[in-house]
Amino acid sequence: MQQIHSVVLAGGLSKRMGSINTNKVCFKLLGVPAVCRVIDALESAGITSHTAVLGARAQEVQECLNQYCPNRRITYAFQSKQLGSADALYCAVKALPAALPPDTLLLVIPGHRIVSPRVVQQLVEFYRSGNLKLAGVQLVDKEGKLIQRISIYLGKLGDIVAGLRDFYAQFARQDGEISLTALADAMNGNNLATYMSVNDFTQVMSFNDPEEFLLVTEILRRQQGETSPGVSASEYHSAREWLDALDNNQSKLARTLDILYGGDKELIRRQHSKIKNLVSTAIEQWGAGTPLSLVRSPGRVNIMGRHVDHQGGTCNLMTIGYETVMAVRIRQDDKVTLANMDSEFPPAEFHIGDLVRDLPWNDWHELIASKKLAQILRYGVSWSDYIKAVFLRFQKLFYEKKLHGMDIIVGGNVPMAVGLSSSSALVVAAAVAVVGANRLDLQPDKLVTLCGESEWFVGTRGGSADHAAVKMGECNKVVKVGFFDLKVEELVDFPPDYALIVGDSYIKARKSSNAKDRFNHRVSCYRIGLLLLKKLYPQYAGILHHLRDFNCANLNIPLDWLYKLLLALPEKATRSELEAMLQDADLSLFWNNHAEPADGIYPIRGTVIYGLAECARSARFVEYLASDIKAAGEMMNISHNGDRVYRYDAQGNAIGEYFFDTSDKTIKQWISDLQSGEADRIERAQLWRQPGSYQCSLPEIDLMVDLACGVEGVVGAQLAGAGLGGCMMILVHKNSIGELTRVLTEKYYQPRNLTPRLLHCRPIAGAGSIKWD
Repeated sequence: MQQIHSVVLAGGLSKRMGSINTNKVCFKLLGVPAVCRVIDALESAGITSHTAVLGARAQEVQECLNQYCPNRRITYAFQSKQLGSADALYCAVKALPAALPPDTLLLVIPGHRIVSPRVVQQLVEFYRSGNLKLAGVQLVDKEGKLIQRISIYLGKLGDIVAGLRDFYAQFARQDGEISLTALADAMNGNNLATYMSVNDFTQVMSFNDPEEFLLVTEILRRQQGETSPGVSASEYHSAREWLDALDNNQSKLARTLDILYGGDKELIRRQHSKIKNLVSTAIEQWGAGTPLSLVRSPGRVNIMGRHVDHQGGTCNLMTIGYETVMAVRIRQDDKVTLANMDSEFPPAEFHIGDLVRDLPWNDWHELIASKKLAQILRYGVSWSDYIKAVFLRFQKLFYEKKLHGMDIIVGGNVPMAVGLSSSSALVVAAAVAVVGANRLDLQPDKLVTLCGESEWFVGTRGGSADHAAVKMGECNKVVKVGFFDLKVEELVDFPPDYALIVGDSYIKARKSSNAKDRFNHRVSCYRIGLLLLKKLYPQYAGILHHLRDFNCANLNIPLDWLYKLLLALPEKATRSELEAMLQDADLSLFWNNHAEPADGIYPIRGTVIYGLAECARSARFVEYLASDIKAAGEMMNISHNGDRVYRYDAQGNAIGEYFFDTSDKTIKQWISDLQSGEADRIERAQLWRQPGSYQCSLPEIDLMVDLACGVEGVVGAQLAGAGLGGCMMILVHKNSIGELTRVLTEKYYQPRNLTPRLLHCRPIAGAGSIKWD
């Protein structure tokens, strides 16, 4: 074959890939940058010398080639402005090695277009037989209809030099972007036979957007002989096998359920019925012979550690015996269909490729802040969006593997919008299904983190505490979980003589725009407070990564000093005042995630004190739960006061609005108490005893808490969930459950004509596929 030198065009902006950080040609296809796969493919075709045209992110491209193609003969040309592919060739010609003779063939190819040796050979033959000066390649369908011209061109160096000279004699280089198509037409005199047709995409494959990137990855995987691993035999059984096993009290499945639900016969009976109904529905829709898996994902309560997981605090979590259950059937395409046993939730479907194509391929933070996502969600959030979020987040992480589509039927009995993490249970269930169907190598802590990030898709900016509880829960255990880095710090037995009663206020904690605004407003107070502390005390800035780091041990100071430092924080401030205090910070990052409150106020100090105190409470809660349950209950009561907005007596009579004072006078009193030398005053001034002021409760929940605390045998009660509605929870001795039920029924539910909803909860196993074989 006549000597061929390649010109690899690698200077584009990668706009359609949606990446501001990576040149398209540097995206890795099965671990190898695309431009290096192009070079490897050309070498396989006998082309051993190359010129790469660099432009956008030139250093990144050059480093890729140097690292992955260290022994290749590659020279470089630079295109200073984006003036089109013809101009890129013009820049390359000027930089070509001087030793190249005029009859050298130049193969011009994009740096993300992988061409087979067979196509190169055919192009050479086409070029010669057609008496062309510049031959191109076009992709057609099986009927010969044009799909696209793909910017692979071949011609003699001498002809190309002359053609470029004549072309630019008519068109100045500054006249906007000019394509190689225009150059080829001019050089060949608009000869219709300029283009050789190829009808097999795998012979000339490339990608321009994330969906096409996944397609190319899968093609390469098959070409390399890789196959997707089969599903786990312990997870996937035919629908009929599931039903038969559910009907057999001695089956391996029955023993599995006994373990998952801690041997609680009533709980097993209730959940068994839910699972059987789900399988029966799957048989009706898919047939008895369909292989499927069942995924269960329980609701949760956070007994201590409210509103601090996203600030690095610890949370004390337990699952509850109410869960989301999914029947999952794997598809061979990328379509996801969703059905729900609850008719309130309409069916839905989507394609994974549509998601990754339509949304940016940048990092997750940029995606969730994108205008494109805002347009998608402009009409509100549907239940299916939580599942979409999981598929999108996981596909972006596992970008070298095209995820399977699925058919999913959702059932279960986690009460919704009451603070028991029904949405997080749904997210975790979907994540478990994706991991199982695609056999992804993912540790539980990483899965939990991804689930937390997935929920940002729908607008909240919380942490991963709920997802950690749902996934990492254990039977009869309270799990103490730390964040940043996520880890299970301790497991303690739930006290056997006590129960956690979850009481529904019947006020839905809907994730409406107003609720999300208030939630994100409080989170912003935390983060702005941390920025202020770092600016006020630059000597500590290097060790203040999260709000939880502002503590006595980390700063190596006594508590009275810490209180003195907190005096510098404003009790409250407006946006303009905060911008004046933090002129070097871009506070629009916070303003953009919520509407400005009606009063314009950001209660920085009270919110920060709540967060610091809650971190202190949650750090020691399980110690007290195991050794001094009354002290553990007291922590619950103090924590709720930080969320409280109203106060009632034990009979349910209103006392008035509640607000915890965090003024200079109060903090100076704490300092005085600590320095008094009097044991009771010192104890009273401890950080964990200060409620702070987060104020995400509602009067109705405050009433339920105060009614419960008036019942003998109740050691503590507080808000459950993120607040603004939903449930409260009560730690109560089993002997007092009857009296507690009577009081709440007579004094809360009956006056409002509500059916009492008091859920008796003990911890069950965390989320996962139900396995048996």
